[in-house]
Amino acid sequence: MRSGIALKSVDHPMPQASPGWQTAFLVWSIVCIGCLIFSGWRAGIIRGLIFLGAIAFSCMIGSAVAIAVPAGLIEWLPLPILIAKAMAGVAVGFVVFAGIWLLGAALFKRTAQQHSLLIKLLWGGGGAVCGLVVGLIVVLSILAGIRAIGAISEARVEARGDSSNAPSLAFWESSIVKLKRSIEAGETGAWIQQVDVTPASFSRIVKKIGRVVADRHAAQRFLESPHVTRVVSDRAFVNLVADPEINEAAINGQYGAILMNPKVFDAIRDPVLWEKMQAVSWEAALDEALIKPTPDESPE
Repeated sequence: MRSGIALKSVDHPMPQASPGWQTAFLVWSIVCIGCLIFSGWRAGIIRGLIFLGAIAFSCMIGSAVAIAVPAGLIEWLPLPILIAKAMAGVAVGFVVFAGIWLLGAALFKRTAQQHSLLIKLLWGGGGAVCGLVVGLIVVLSILAGIRAIGAISEARVEARGDSSNAPSLAFWESSIVKLKRSIEAGETGAWIQQVDVTPASFSRIVKKIGRVVADRHAAQRFLESPHVTRVVSDRAFVNLVADPEINEAAINGQYGAILMNPKVFDAIRDPVLWEKMQAVSWEAALDEALIKPTPDESPE
């Protein structure tokens, strides 16, 4: 009996938190921020401000290009249309960023090129502050991504314990879950969660999404919820559900392929469907889907 219980507990293991992983993340964060502060000191305040402005401006331009670029211009790429659009936006954004940064580097001096000691201190100190801001943006963005992706994968691990039909995790997903749980562990983890700018409601919702996605009965209850009836009955959504390619991806649990399908992108741009989606109380629908029916209500 003991061996049977032990074997069962290994079927769906939840990756455990590791103090070493938490330490590694903290060390990486400190080193990353420290390097950017030093780089900012060397560059000086003007170049630092230009760097920040270049990041913001290139992100706006890149996003606009990714949305507006016609599919005909990038259909020759051997990639799904959404990835091709994203890559086009990244490429244009990088070119814009590089152009602004090179122009600033050509027009303004570094800290070491200043002659007065006082000006050097002010020039370098301002640049160091800009480097600190960039470092915090990088670290907090990566932290938010790890916690969001980890929450969905963590929910999938939990669902595997409730359903034999739930999909197993890939190695990278298990690693993300372990990293997330390590980051959030103990008193240090509680402090990190307070520092994270991601709203607590976001992590809560993505975890519910993960549990619904991993349980086909919960997913069915979600689609039948009165909250989403207007959406699932919309013509654009019905066409998506009837699409053989999307159906096959859903059956195989390839949700990334579904999101990258150009037909999904076109459906989301439908103004009627988008208006209906905005009117839905999504968290309420997720909560109802996760409530397991009583034996009398269970489908036979």
